[in-house]
Amino acid sequence: MRKLFLNVVVSCLLALNAVSQSDSALMFPRLLMDDGIFVSYEDFRHNRPIKKSEIVSAENPSHLDFIKKIVSSDEFTVNTGGSPSKLKTRELFAYTQNNALYLNYRGQFFRVTIFGAICYFPALVKVVTPAMYDPRFGYTSGTITTTETRELIMNFYNGDMFLFDFERAKNLVCRDKMLCEEFGQLRHRAQSEQVYRYIRKFNEAHPVYYIK
Repeated sequence: MRKLFLNVVVSCLLALNAVSQSDSALMFPRLLMDDGIFVSYEDFRHNRPIKKSEIVSAENPSHLDFIKKIVSSDEFTVNTGGSPSKLKTRELFAYTQNNALYLNYRGQFFRVTIFGAICYFPALVKVVTPAMYDPRFGYTSGTITTTETRELIMNFYNGDMFLFDFERAKNLVCRDKMLCEEFGQLRHRAQSEQVYRYIRKFNEAHPVYYIK
C-alpha cells in the first residue's frame, strides 16, 4: 500500500511539472540562440528577436559580426511589419551573436560570460570623481573621468542589472537551499574565491526557459 501511495505521488508531481513547462521552452545551453536583436526584456524572455533578415543594411548579413556592426551605430532601420522603422541603439535590451548574449549597459553592449538564472558579465564603466587635492597647486576645479572594469549581474527572471558584490551574489545562490548550506560550510575566504563557481552550480541546477 505504501509503495502504491508513493507511486501515485510521484506520478502527480511529474504531471504537474509537465503542465508547468508546457508554456515554456528550455533556453540554454540545449537550445542554441539564433543571431538577433532584442528591443526589450519582454522580447528577450519570449524569444522574439529582430532577425537578421529584418534588418535593413548594406552590410553582409552572413558576416559573423553582422549584428555587432549594426549596433555600433546610433540607430538603424528594420522592416518587421511591412514598413521600415528606425530603432535607437541605446534603447535596446540585448543582442545575440554566434550563440553568445550581449547585454546593453549604459548604452554599450557587453558579452555575458556566465549565462543562466544568474547572468554575470564584466563591463567598462565611466567613473566620474571630483578632482583630487594637490598640496603643490591647491584644489583643482572640475572632475576626473576614468574608464574602469566593473562586474555586473543580471537576474534572468526580471531583467534587473546591478553591480556585483559578494552579498548580492550569495543571496541569489542561497535561493537554492542545498547550495546555500554547502556554500555556508566554506570558510569566508573560500566563499569569496568560489562564489563564481557557485553561480555556475546554481545555473546548472536551475535551467532557464523562454516563455512561449
